[in-house]
Amino acid sequence: MKFLVKYEKISDTTGNVTMIVQNPIYEEPTEDSFYTEDLTYPERENIPNMDAYLRVNLETKELYYDYILRETFETRVSALQQENAELKQAIADLTMTLAAVMAG
Repeated sequence: MKFLVKYEKISDTTGNVTMIVQNPIYEEPTEDSFYTEDLTYPERENIPNMDAYLRVNLETKELYYDYILRETFETRVSALQQENAELKQAIADLTMTLAAVMAG
């Protein structure tokens, strides 16, 4: 059986699979796709707080899942608190610099 695998290139060796066409009739491979006769789907694991992304190794044409930590409300709040603290520090630094320049 023939398959056409389309992907978005992430790096020189990795692509994010966007579509797999079984027995393509009208589809021709482009620079971001390839034909294969042997396609093995990896088993997707259900890992808490992780999102699975189907990837392809562009050197071996092997499919695999990449698991990325899902952003939670708590992690987003923490990141915003850190950003807020950094912005407050930047404002304080600029205020001190401006005061020093104006004092002459």
